[in-house]
Amino acid sequence: MGHKIYLILFLLAHLGLSTARAQTSPIIDVPLNADDVLVIKGLDLQVTFTKGAGSSLRVTGVDNTSQAGAYRAERKGHQIFIIMNEYDSKRDWKSILAQKSLKRKVIDIRGPSVPVEVHAREGQISFNQWQNKAEVHLVQGKINANQSRDLTFTMQKGEVNLSDMQGSLKARATQGQMTFKNMTADGEVHLQSGQMVLEKAKGNWSINTQNAAVKVLQSQGVLEVENQKGLWTVSKFKGRVDGQLRDGNINISVLEDSDVNLKSAGGKMQIQVPQGAGSYLNLLSAEGDLFLPGDLKANRGGSEKSYRGRLRGDSQKVSVTARSQEGLIILKY
Repeated sequence: MGHKIYLILFLLAHLGLSTARAQTSPIIDVPLNADDVLVIKGLDLQVTFTKGAGSSLRVTGVDNTSQAGAYRAERKGHQIFIIMNEYDSKRDWKSILAQKSLKRKVIDIRGPSVPVEVHAREGQISFNQWQNKAEVHLVQGKINANQSRDLTFTMQKGEVNLSDMQGSLKARATQGQMTFKNMTADGEVHLQSGQMVLEKAKGNWSINTQNAAVKVLQSQGVLEVENQKGLWTVSKFKGRVDGQLRDGNINISVLEDSDVNLKSAGGKMQIQVPQGAGSYLNLLSAEGDLFLPGDLKANRGGSEKSYRGRLRGDSQKVSVTARSQEGLIILKY
């Protein structure tokens, strides 16, 4: 009886070990040369890049088989490819692409931060302390990056969360939810619709939106705004702001050492300057309206309302110029 129990336990342990081995993703080491670039292409991907030591990339999740749909790694000159094996016929491709949900391929990459490119239909791409330039092109998906640098991405629809980034950011999305925090970078962002938050950022930022809600919080540097139709909130900004608005609205408050220059066709501009900062104001609404604090009076001539002058204060380190054709200008302090 004791021998039977021992045999059963041995078999269970053996089977469990075999299963664990079968479920473990294969790991390969890819030696690196100078100027190598890593390119990953697939349909539905979950890829994580983590900075590590050594002279090679440790890649988990590559199949390295000839089976259609499996992923393989190969080198062509200074390009290292991780790509999916082609299907034999157009019918097979059509069938795969028609599937609403594919089994997501999970790939983990650790090692020196080499330049990378990722191309996928859907995906979740993450960068952890990746200190080299990265490009991500998705139809739909999610991008996360922490303590990384120099990111370029495009997507039709998705979510992006970046924190503690340096270098440069170039982003283009049709519809998205974007959150950028603690950025020391220069950014160029194009967002048609959705939401964006830029918080505690330093650098030169150019942001173009069609119909999006944007918040810029406690940031400094240079901010270039182009807003077609949507609501912008810029709070406690320090630096230079240049803005072009069509029918969009903007609420902006600035700190000392700031220069604001806004132009609007028909939207509302609400501008708050620091109390007692000696701000210089040059405000004009051609066919709209201009509202000033109680102790200030606008000049009126026909349909035009304007105000030009300096407020009380000693610092004289704030300048605001606002021009509107048919919109509303509101000044606060």
